[in-house]
Amino acid sequence: MGTDLGKAIKSSLERYQVISLIRSLYHEHNRRSYGIQIRQLAGLILLKTNISIPDFVNIILSTLDKNNHQLGLYMWRAINTISQNNELLAKKLKFIIDQQMILLNFDALAYKGQSDYYYRPFLTTNNFSTYYTISQLMSRMGTLKESDFIINLQQHETKDVYEILSVGHNLFGVSAQGLESYVTDNVDELDQSAQEEELHAQLRINILNIQLTPVELFQGMAELMGAVWGAPSELTSAFKSNLMVHDLSHYIHLHNGIVVHYEAQSAVSLDLSGMASISLWNRNSHLVIRVSTGFTIRSHINILFDIITTGINLTISANTIVDYTTDVDYADSPICVCMQMTIQPIQVHDNIENFYSIKQKQSYRWFKNRTRTYPGIDYSFTDKNNQMCRLLHNS
Repeated sequence: MGTDLGKAIKSSLERYQVISLIRSLYHEHNRRSYGIQIRQLAGLILLKTNISIPDFVNIILSTLDKNNHQLGLYMWRAINTISQNNELLAKKLKFIIDQQMILLNFDALAYKGQSDYYYRPFLTTNNFSTYYTISQLMSRMGTLKESDFIINLQQHETKDVYEILSVGHNLFGVSAQGLESYVTDNVDELDQSAQEEELHAQLRINILNIQLTPVELFQGMAELMGAVWGAPSELTSAFKSNLMVHDLSHYIHLHNGIVVHYEAQSAVSLDLSGMASISLWNRNSHLVIRVSTGFTIRSHINILFDIITTGINLTISANTIVDYTTDVDYADSPICVCMQMTIQPIQVHDNIENFYSIKQKQSYRWFKNRTRTYPGIDYSFTDKNNQMCRLLHNS
């Protein structure tokens, strides 16, 4: 009993130390200025780690700070979205509001910014549902600092959530010669952390909670200029993988002497590609991330007997292409950021074969092929994003 109690105390102490460190990163307790991405990541960890009421109150108060309105807007959108899907966090938020620990009025919540965070259903079946999370974090000047696209799978019975795919790209900027100086000529408007950060861009990929090696887009002004003038006009593959989902084979022996043979195989193919282009003349950028997924299911059932052998073979295959597009226009103020996600039309191919033979003398085979086409889907994001898309594409 004493050993178990000691382990519990040690575990609680270690958790308290980790939470304290994350809290200090988010609130910058040691008076050191961290990057906005570090504070954003620390804030999300606190929200998803059974946050206490005092810490929750402090995070909400930090979102009301207009000195960093983009981070405040991002965190408030994250609080609103996560509380809609997390019952415990929603109860804590309701308790804080009911007890009037924080005064929330229109003036406090009237944010001006383009940062966003939302969680929407992607596909729902009888046994599970898939959801996608879209987030974008902007700098104080309105340039894109980070954008993430995450797909989660949730089982209906167990409520377990599994992260299938996470794709993110971020722009760590910038010095006076970086992206924000490209947006504005007034160096005084840049905060100190932005002036000290090195110009850098990368593409991050997580597959089944496994962090892959980030794809470096550019680092430094020289590579940025090379990316501007030598950007590929076609999609470039960044990751390819084939995954065997299951491989089953069973023989079932019945009492009457009949043997049933069941065999099933399925595989998934994933291709992640992207393209980024920046126009110095038009002062805009265009980014496309394409997730191409193909799956094949092959199964057959044979009934084996001394006289008759019969069975059925079934093959189902389909390809799914999801395009995640980000357009940014730096020409006017405020900066317009448009995010779009589209699923291209899907074709599902079914191949069915039925056969039987009698004493290996007489046989019969029957084939049927069918192709089903499902229309493409354009996913709608927030109203603010839709307004920017209309403004950007109609100009």
